[in-house]
Amino acid sequence: MGCQALFPVLCASSRDNLKPLPPAEELIEKFSRKQKTKVLVVDDERLIADTLSEILNHSGFDAVPAYNGNAAMAVIEQDCPDIVISDVIMPGINGVDLAKYVSDTCSATRVFLLSGQAATSDLLDRARKLGYSFELLAKPLRPELLIESCVGKMAGVMTLTR
Repeated sequence: MGCQALFPVLCASSRDNLKPLPPAEELIEKFSRKQKTKVLVVDDERLIADTLSEILNHSGFDAVPAYNGNAAMAVIEQDCPDIVISDVIMPGINGVDLAKYVSDTCSATRVFLLSGQAATSDLLDRARKLGYSFELLAKPLRPELLIESCVGKMAGVMTLTR
């Protein structure tokens, strides 16, 4: 699902304007020096990750995009974010496996999973059987729901359970 389907007004009209991928070290440095609520946004569709990060940054959060599970894990190994928002269906490390890693590594981190695909339910069911529970946000995602979910986490309304 492309960015236009998620955020038709906020997305760039072309993928030609995308910046090259930053190295993991640059993501780690940028993420670890933040003072506000840290949000790591993970999506293999760069435009979606960048757009969600921009929405959150404009709403007072310090959001950093990562474009795959490996880059996200490199950031998390250096500094636990307050919130992780991850697509579920990604090549390599999927969002549910990343969420389990976050839960085991950073117990205070709240995880939100994004998906617009039916295959997600099988992955989530397997995680639940192992004792994990994650919040699922359906695509298309309204920006105000994203912000409300993140604000609710910081107010202590939502907690990650394992």
